[in-house]
Amino acid sequence: MADPKPQAAEHALKRALAMAAEAHIRYLGRAHTADLEGYPEVGTQFRSLAKRQATEARAHLERLQRLRGGHEGARMGDTEANVASAIEEARTAEALLAGTLASEAGAAGEEDLAAWLKTCAEDAAAAVEALEARQGKLE
Repeated sequence: MADPKPQAAEHALKRALAMAAEAHIRYLGRAHTADLEGYPEVGTQFRSLAKRQATEARAHLERLQRLRGGHEGARMGDTEANVASAIEEARTAEALLAGTLASEAGAAGEEDLAAWLKTCAEDAAAAVEALEARQGKLE
């Protein structure tokens, strides 16, 4: 029987990573709103908090990588390995967004959401293209 401790640790790290990443995005959105409303000092504070959350998320990701032995979706390495990993992740995101998620949204009658998810998939495809072009210059 497998030791449950690594699974519990991985689950905890995944949740902590998701929470920090979501907080990072929320703080950036709040900073943008504060700037638009004429409160640049509040925007600056929110950006500072966002940076802290990004740092925390990176630390969670590094711990997750160590827990997994440096593979399985948490791979961070040299630039060539990181670009290759990012291409793979963007391809996966593109397929999931354009296929499963957009189809599910459409089937639920959420055509606007389905269209948005397809737009996000196009962004992922553009990321793949840009990264592949960059990858060719690394080798």
